[in-house]
Amino acid sequence: MGQHFVTSGAVEQTPLREDLTHFECWALRMLRCELENDGPDVWKVTLPESLRDDWSGEGILHFQAGGNGSQARGNGTLSGDESDLGVADVLEISPASKLFRWTVERLRDQDFVHAAPQQQPVGVHEITPQLFAPFAFDGGHIHLAGCALEDRPFIRLTLPGEETDPEPTLRHHFQWPSGEAVDDELVAQLALDELRPLDTRPAQRNSTALKDAIDRATTTMSEQGNEVLAVTVVWCKYAEGKIAFEAAEDTVHVPFSGWAKLIAAGLAKPEPYDCPLTNQQAYELAVTDDGRIAAAAGITACEESGRRMLTSELAKCAATGKLVESKLLQACRVSGEKVLASAIVNCAQCGQGVSKNSLKGGRCSACRSLAPVRKDDPRMARLLDEYPKLDSWPRWRIAETDAVYVLLATSWLRQLSIVVDKNSLEVSHAATSGRLLTNWTELSDAQREELLEA
Repeated sequence: MGQHFVTSGAVEQTPLREDLTHFECWALRMLRCELENDGPDVWKVTLPESLRDDWSGEGILHFQAGGNGSQARGNGTLSGDESDLGVADVLEISPASKLFRWTVERLRDQDFVHAAPQQQPVGVHEITPQLFAPFAFDGGHIHLAGCALEDRPFIRLTLPGEETDPEPTLRHHFQWPSGEAVDDELVAQLALDELRPLDTRPAQRNSTALKDAIDRATTTMSEQGNEVLAVTVVWCKYAEGKIAFEAAEDTVHVPFSGWAKLIAAGLAKPEPYDCPLTNQQAYELAVTDDGRIAAAAGITACEESGRRMLTSELAKCAATGKLVESKLLQACRVSGEKVLASAIVNCAQCGQGVSKNSLKGGRCSACRSLAPVRKDDPRMARLLDEYPKLDSWPRWRIAETDAVYVLLATSWLRQLSIVVDKNSLEVSHAATSGRLLTNWTELSDAQREELLEA
C-alpha cells in the first residue's frame, strides 16, 4: 500500500467550496465558542471570557445568514468605533459583516489553528479487521506485529469566494507541507470538508518546518492576489506497521502503510505477501507439513504420501503422472525418466529396473533397439580385452544408455545377455537362453565367474 505523497508533476485541485454560515459556525467553535440553534436560521453564540472584551463584555451573540441586524436584543457591541459597527441584536453573516471579519481576525491572531477530520480512526483496533480482511491463512494465525498511528499534517488555506458565486461562499485550498496541492480525490476520501477543532495539538517533530511551510503557502497566495482569511493545519492519521503470520516455529511479516481512514473504509489495503519460497505474491497463505509458511498457491499435497509441500519440491512421475516428492522418484535405467518405485519393473531380457513406459512385450527399449556391432568396434574391443572368454561368442548386438552397454551375444544354440557399466566395465547382469527361446535364466555366481574370468 503505497504512500499518498505527490512525487512529481503538478496536481490540479478544484477549491473546496463552503457556505459562509457553515464556515462561521466552524470558526467560532475553533475559537472555543459554544453554539446552539436559537430559532429558524438563528444561532446563539456563547463567547469564552477571553473574547468578551471585543464585544464590550457581552457574553452572548446571535447571528443569522444574511440578517440585516436591525433589531436589537441586549446591548452587546464591538469595542472600538461603535458608530461604525452599530448595535445589533441578530448580527448578519456576509463577507463584509463585522462578525465575520472579527472571526477572521481572531483566527489570524492564533497564527493557524489545528483541526482533524470529524470521522477518522483514532485507535489501531479500528483498522485491524480491515488490515486482516484481504488475507486467508490456513494452518496458523494472524496478528499485528506492531502498528503506529501518526498524525500527518495538511495545510488548508481559506480564501474569499469569487464574485461570480451565486451565494456567499469561501474557497479552501489544501496543500502538502512540501507545497504541492492535494488532489481532489484524496480530499474527498479523507473527508477534509468536515473538520473538528483539536483540543490537544499533535506532537510536532519539526514545528519550525511546518511554520515555514505555512509562511511559504500564504506568501504564494498573496502574491497571486488572494487574501488568505484563515490557515488551518489538518491532522490526519497515518498507519504504519506489520502483520505477522505465525505457525509453529515459523513467522513471516507483511508491512503496510496508508491513511487510517482509507484503510478503515476498505479503500486501501496491505500489499500481498511476497513469498521468497515460491516467488509468488499472495493474499492466501498456508503451512507445509514441515512447518514452513508460504503462498497457498505454491503448496501442493504429494499424491503418494499426502504430505503438504512446496510445489517446487514435487516432481511428476513419468509413468503415472502423479505429482510426488522428488525423493520418491528414481531414474529408469534405460530412458532416464523419473518414476515411482511402484512403476519400476524388470526387463525380462537385460534384467534392468525400468519404467513401465519403456517396456513392450516384457523387453525394455534398449533390448528392442539392439544393433549389430563388430568385435573391432572400440566398445567391443575394450570389453573383450577385459573379458577374453567373451570372444568365443561369434555375433554381438549392442545398445547404449547413459550409464551402461546392453549387449546380446548369439551362437547357433545359445544367447547371452549382459549389462556392462560404460566406465568401469563391471558386469551387473548376465543371463542366457536358448537360441529361439525368450525365457532367460540368470547366471549363477559360479557361472558368471567362469564366463568373465581373464
